[in-house]
Amino acid sequence: PAIYYRLSRLLEDPKTTANQVAGVVGSDPVCASRLLQLVNSPFYGVRGQVKTISQAVKLLGFDAVKSLVLAVMAQGMFLPKGSPNAKQAEELWYHSIGCGVAARVVARHVNLLDPEQYFVGGLLHDIGKIILFRSAPEDLVVTLQTARDAQCYFSEAEDQVCGTNHSLIGQLLGEKWQFPANLTEAVSLHHRPDLAKVQPILTAVGHVANTIARSLEIGSGGDNLVPPITRIAAQRLKLEPSQLRSIMLDVEKEYPEVQALLTV
Repeated sequence: PAIYYRLSRLLEDPKTTANQVAGVVGSDPVCASRLLQLVNSPFYGVRGQVKTISQAVKLLGFDAVKSLVLAVMAQGMFLPKGSPNAKQAEELWYHSIGCGVAARVVARHVNLLDPEQYFVGGLLHDIGKIILFRSAPEDLVVTLQTARDAQCYFSEAEDQVCGTNHSLIGQLLGEKWQFPANLTEAVSLHHRPDLAKVQPILTAVGHVANTIARSLEIGSGGDNLVPPITRIAAQRLKLEPSQLRSIMLDVEKEYPEVQALLTV
């Protein structure tokens, strides 16, 4: 997205000011409005406190605002106009929002700081699938059918049909778009949190959030299976099985509002 690209370039300069960041975000009224709605929603927890983009930048910091800009711009990536697989893309977007909400809820339950990075990591975990939606729609149809017929994970069907999978594609996309290294890792390793090196906690949260969103049947990730939470992810987060019910209840409560904000 153009705003994210401009913001990334701007933040390469250590002399960049809050007003300059606010100016870039504010140059897109839709992005600015949705960002303020999100920050002021009960989900984000600062209702009524943030009235301008400048306030948001000063309150949240550059990195958080950059992450949230990417979040509010993501709908355009996930729901391309005229897509031959529009229904599947819509279901993937709902699943992605569910995973973002779940990631932020998990982070809150295990007392992690900077919750917006977990939200964005969850929201974008399946961004590699969008490349299939856009660039290989026929292969996507075969992949979806293979996953249904074989009752296997979508990633297994991808490997069989496409010779690659969305995790690797997401890694390449993150590198090309210059995502922070921790976000690229979280996207590429959400199915293999044991391999994470840059920021294992972020990857573990995305992994757990994906399972929770699948368990709650929020949207669709391309198959109807619920992947298990790996032991290492639970250990890294000090996540107890007894916490999962409370987390899932919070996700069910908070998802509808975020879905409404990010689907317009």
